[in-house]
Amino acid sequence: MACECYKSSIDHVTDSMSVVNMLIRKQYHAAKHHFNIKGDFHGLYISDDDAEKLVHNPLGLPEWVAAGRDGDERLKHPDFESRRRFISERVRESLKSGVELRLEHLKHVCGLETIDLDILLICLGPELNSGYSKIYAYLQDDLTKKNPTVDLVLNILSSTFEEKMNLRKRLRPGSPLIDHGLILTEPDPTLPATPFLSRFVHVDSSIASYVLDDDVFHEWPLNLFHTVSPVQDLDSLVLDGLMRKELNSLLRKEALTNTIIYLFGPYGTGKKSTAEALCHAWGKKLWISDIENHIAVGVRELGDYIRRICRDACLNNACVYWDSNGDVFKHDHKIWLKEFMQCLDKEKGVSFLSGTSAVETLYHVRRSLFIPFEFTNPSYGQRMKLWKRSLENAGFDPGIDVTGLSSGFNFSGGQIRDAVQTAINLSTKNDNKRDTISASELRSACLLQSGSGLSTLARRIRPTYSWDDIVLPPDRIEQLRDIVNHARFRSFVMDSWGFGRKLSGGKGLNVLFAGPSGTGKTMSAEIMAFDLGLHLYKIDLARVVSKYIGETEKNLSRIFEEAETSNAILFFDEADAIFGKRSDVHDAHDRYANIETSYLLQKMEEYEGVTILATNFRRNMDDAFVRRIQYAVEFPFPEKHDRKEIWKKTWPCELPLAQDIDFDLLAGRFELSGGNIRNICVNAAFIAAADGKTVTMNHLMRSTRNEYRKMGKLMMGGEFSELRTV
Repeated sequence: MACECYKSSIDHVTDSMSVVNMLIRKQYHAAKHHFNIKGDFHGLYISDDDAEKLVHNPLGLPEWVAAGRDGDERLKHPDFESRRRFISERVRESLKSGVELRLEHLKHVCGLETIDLDILLICLGPELNSGYSKIYAYLQDDLTKKNPTVDLVLNILSSTFEEKMNLRKRLRPGSPLIDHGLILTEPDPTLPATPFLSRFVHVDSSIASYVLDDDVFHEWPLNLFHTVSPVQDLDSLVLDGLMRKELNSLLRKEALTNTIIYLFGPYGTGKKSTAEALCHAWGKKLWISDIENHIAVGVRELGDYIRRICRDACLNNACVYWDSNGDVFKHDHKIWLKEFMQCLDKEKGVSFLSGTSAVETLYHVRRSLFIPFEFTNPSYGQRMKLWKRSLENAGFDPGIDVTGLSSGFNFSGGQIRDAVQTAINLSTKNDNKRDTISASELRSACLLQSGSGLSTLARRIRPTYSWDDIVLPPDRIEQLRDIVNHARFRSFVMDSWGFGRKLSGGKGLNVLFAGPSGTGKTMSAEIMAFDLGLHLYKIDLARVVSKYIGETEKNLSRIFEEAETSNAILFFDEADAIFGKRSDVHDAHDRYANIETSYLLQKMEEYEGVTILATNFRRNMDDAFVRRIQYAVEFPFPEKHDRKEIWKKTWPCELPLAQDIDFDLLAGRFELSGGNIRNICVNAAFIAAADGKTVTMNHLMRSTRNEYRKMGKLMMGGEFSELRTV
């Protein structure tokens, strides 16, 4: 007659406890003849009668354990070995029928033998019923010892002293129970130096939860990991052809064991989504654990943490995704990282490790198969798909220019998702009664996603000028508009039209603004940023240039690295200070200065964003820099008719201006740059405000004299002779 299947995993556990109960009963009868407890000390000891009832009718176990159950199929196997064979047959039938038996799965995952399961079940007894604690205390002749000691476990399982000594190694490091952290041994707090046999043994709480069909791991802090049940597959991800081919090849491999899959690249490029898709294909869950939360764990305890998390993940049919923003790969965490990789290398199953860049030290693993995948920012076409997918069903204005967003913001998929959510939040803040989210709110959200890292390295300029504010010759205006169109359609031309395949480097936009001070270079940069809807960051040379060798290159490297993900325009004012000509080498300082310049050339070649270099002296710029410039705009000193337009356009519409202002006279008599004219107008406004009047010619002349003095310019008498002054 075939054995019936187990109804549940718990049914299998309680049935397996019957074998342990036979061993405990045997130990009880042996102990009963040696214990000689006298006196009536109620509550201080367990009587023979109580112990007799506990071992012959253990609580929480199948009814067949109790004597006198005639007719029960299982009573036909009264002896120990028959009982084991009967349980094994039921296990086989249950597995054939697809019944989940967690104790059997634990045995398979951790490589346990039958004797290991016996030890585990002995220690699991108090988790099933408190009666086991009482019988363990009785067997140890000590009411305070309610958990089994090593000595008690070995006594229960051993028939001879030799057998007991051989079993010691099952509770020593190197054994599956100890190496996988299934069983923990702790010293007796009453003994300063606890002998090994006197150490208490108990089941790890997460293992007890798992075996007893409880998926809540109470001892794990909530910030260590969270579980994701993957729902998307690889076909739903926006990936390039080569990456998709490599991932599909990985899926075709047979069962992966001892494998570390390293996913590295910028934030939001799909590393976590790819791990989820792979787990979806494998039919596994994904446990995501932030590496940053483990750094506080000492190096000695780190191995235990990693082992337990990987073990519990395997038991729950999950892979672990070790998430990192790249900071743990810095030199100040070098020792910790080395220990982390050594511990991870020992674990079975598949582990995902994420980072921001390829780190050579991560590849030094011995036992595990190490598979790296590099993720890059999506192409223009991929960004189009990601924007459309994110905006779909999100309540956005259908007229939003997805093409402009894809071209103007070199976002990763994660940044696109974050920008959409930020726009939704902004819309709720502004007016939660509207049905759609406007394009301006989405653009504001995009700007919030850009440039956060540059704020510590450069000064952000908020663009306020438009094309109507600038006064330049028509051909210069045309050049500036061409530059804006280059920036706006760069992704389209490089990706959709395939021009990027023709260029191995130098895909960015480098612009040179040259001309005297105050001729509109900074204003033009602001207008370009305003038109493109991008942030403008002015590089603070005081923070960049250093007298210490190597520091200038390091600072510039940080700027270009942050700029790659900032979607901002970099504006280097007085650029000849750091982009100047290389000189002949006469000493070590000249040699290192030339190294700095060569390094800057390399960074400009690699950078794919918009860089504007402004200088008052173009002849001071290094020739190699000029060759790498796509556009060079000369800003001439304004002629009379241009100065007149500048005088007219500088005034805000709210400012009260006298009707008798003679702009022709101001433009003809005073040869000033646009910057000087702006200063004069601002100062004249303050003078007029103090008088409580509108701005008059008298105020302008007084302000002009002040500007001349500031410039150190000689004031000729004829310049002011025909004008009234105050």
